[in-house]
Amino acid sequence: EMLESERESLLKELDQAHGEAEGKDQLQRAVSALESDRDSLRMELDQCLKSLDEAKLRAESLAQVKGEVECQRDENAFLAAAVSDLKMTNKSLQLSLETSQTEIDSLKETVESQSKEKECLQNQLAETKAANDSLKDANSALQED
Repeated sequence: EMLESERESLLKELDQAHGEAEGKDQLQRAVSALESDRDSLRMELDQCLKSLDEAKLRAESLAQVKGEVECQRDENAFLAAAVSDLKMTNKSLQLSLETSQTEIDSLKETVESQSKEKECLQNQLAETKAANDSLKDANSALQED
């Protein structure tokens, strides 16, 4: 009976040792799985950090492009205002040109009219000189008689 009791005690110890060994194996497998998960999570974290850095660079680039676009908008608004001013100046100059052309046409008509008047006066002067010469000749003839 003592042997039987010792045998059962040894079997219990053996079962307990076997259980502990299985527990150690399970624990070791769990530790290995956790280490593997940790390594995977580190790789994912590294990838996330890399993606975050890339996103930051894109955000900085977009901010720079946004600033350039706003600057271009301001420049375009300035240029649009300048174009509008130039259009108004052009209209004003066209009106001045039309007024000047009207004045030129009027002056041309005046010159033509004065030219005709001058020609008429020159003809009258020539007729008057001819009549005056005739009168001088007649007067000289009368004085000789």
